Amino acid sequence: MKTPHSELAKAHCVHSLFGRLTGRDPYLAGQIKTAIELSLTGSTDRTAPLESFTEAALDLFRKQSPLAASWGFAHLDLSQKPFDPLWVQAEFIKSLKNLAGYEETLLVVSGLRISFCPEGKYWTRRVQDRYENALSYIDDLAAKWTTPNTAFTVLYI
Repeated sequence: MKTPHSELAKAHCVHSLFGRLTGRDPYLAGQIKTAIELSLTGSTDRTAPLESFTEAALDLFRKQSPLAASWGFAHLDLSQKPFDPLWVQAEFIKSLKNLAGYEETLLVVSGLRISFCPEGKYWTRRVQDRYENALSYIDDLAAKWTTPNTAFTVLYI
């Protein structure tokens, strides 16, 4: 089943990695995305998990690029526990360690909404305010813990 969030993250990954080759042409980028999906699933009807897709895209990029790849990807899943700033900071820093040394990085943060409002609960104004504060908190962590010469992107899905 295709989910719009993971498909958006995959498209962003392809554009980030192969943008210089495709010239930001959406058709060509779509062809690269489809080829990666096909190589992972063996079918054009099924989609690969986001982490498998990004690993395959990075492998393809490293094989195609004559220069050393300077692009990193990490996935931070926050759906496992209710939101706690200390736990999020520890997980965030652990993800950043995997991205150290890259000039361009993409950190996909998923499950943040679920950590605030699990299935069956209501999304209230108070939950919305706490959620927006959490987004600001993560953005502040990114500003604090990344170097100025790194193109760091946080994608919330």
